Amino acid sequence: MNVLITGAASGIGSALKDVYLNNNHQVYCLDLNEINDCVNLTSFKCDITSEESLISIYHYLKNHNITLD
Repeated sequence: MNVLITGAASGIGSALKDVYLNNNHQVYCLDLNEINDCVNLTSFKCDITSEESLISIYHYLKNHNITLD
């Protein structure tokens, strides 16, 4: 399963990230703070209120043929 999580550097977002990673899912994370990539984790440092940032991430996912579940 491919999962996108916002606010993944702390709190509930971080807990969800860990649950999905522990179950071997592919996780894509968005946060204002940097998150280190690891196996099955791709992170994007961005502000989700920035349309330009979201469009850039959309193009990354599309160009890599990644669909989200």
